[in-house]
Amino acid sequence: MNKMKVAEIVSPMAIGFAEREIPVPEGDQVLVKISYAGICGTDLKIFDGSIPYYKQGLLKYPMIPGHEWSGVVSAVGDQVLGFSPGDRVTGECHIGCGKCNECLNGRTNICQRRVRVGIIGQDGGFAQYILLPERAIHSLPEGVTDKEGALVEPLTVALHALDKLDTLAGSNVLVFGLGPIGLLVCQVANVLGAAKVIGVDIDEGRIAFARRYGCDFVTSSTKEALRHEIEEITLGHGVDVIVEAAGVSSLFGQAIELIRPGGQISLVGLYSANVQCDANQLISKDVRLHGNMASARVWDRAIRLIESKKIIVQPLITQEFLFQDIKKAMETAYDKSEPSIKIMIKFGE
Repeated sequence: MNKMKVAEIVSPMAIGFAEREIPVPEGDQVLVKISYAGICGTDLKIFDGSIPYYKQGLLKYPMIPGHEWSGVVSAVGDQVLGFSPGDRVTGECHIGCGKCNECLNGRTNICQRRVRVGIIGQDGGFAQYILLPERAIHSLPEGVTDKEGALVEPLTVALHALDKLDTLAGSNVLVFGLGPIGLLVCQVANVLGAAKVIGVDIDEGRIAFARRYGCDFVTSSTKEALRHEIEEITLGHGVDVIVEAAGVSSLFGQAIELIRPGGQISLVGLYSANVQCDANQLISKDVRLHGNMASARVWDRAIRLIESKKIIVQPLITQEFLFQDIKKAMETAYDKSEPSIKIMIKFGE
């Protein structure tokens, strides 16, 4: 059989199945049969059309989303040296050209000619097979399950967001938004030696999870109440690092208000609207602001952290749907009809 089933978003709020030819790998290409794929917040913004890339004309429908996945190598091109059929793998989301200054310096995530798997220029993992160049593929060791392999990509985002900061050892860290990325940021902050990790969210399920994995303190408080709690928790020191992982415009301004002078703010979530802030406060506090586009240079380390159990990812999975039920899975993730952190799609044999 030379056909495969794919899940296409054909227009905002419309997803359905289509048949495509199974690609034949050539040169440095690797064909992977998908085992699991996770639904990300970016997939949901593609689903409803709110993702900025659609408004900018960069993302076009119909398209196959899905950039968090694991699978088994099915076939390889004649130039592939590091992989063979049967190997368990996962793969990168942002794939650079491999030739420009950014790529040569390991910053493939900001290559101007990059493709973004399941987003721009490259079909994603909501399909039975995916075809990628060898340089974007990473092996999964025996100590990492297929489900965990599909969560490597969000962990790389968390690692990248904290790697850009000065040492976290002894720092007080506050994380806005305890979705999968925010929860992983909390765990990574602990691994890197943070003194106190404070999580902020309004979802009770995520708050309960954060208490078990990564957060020393969790709160649903906002604004002034949150400021007072920070003062108490940090004994008046304040927070040295704030990671905004919710992608909520108002939280950017709040982060500037709450960060201590000389602190650092790391932005992870994509905003659907322009952000307004008190830039003078940003300047007068001598705050360092870090934008983060996906990840680079951290994939092997992320896999080792999962393998060593220093980072626990599988409990993030709260629901699992078969690929044939992906429409229901996307709708469940989108309308939040059931409490969830990470919804995983399981593919058949």
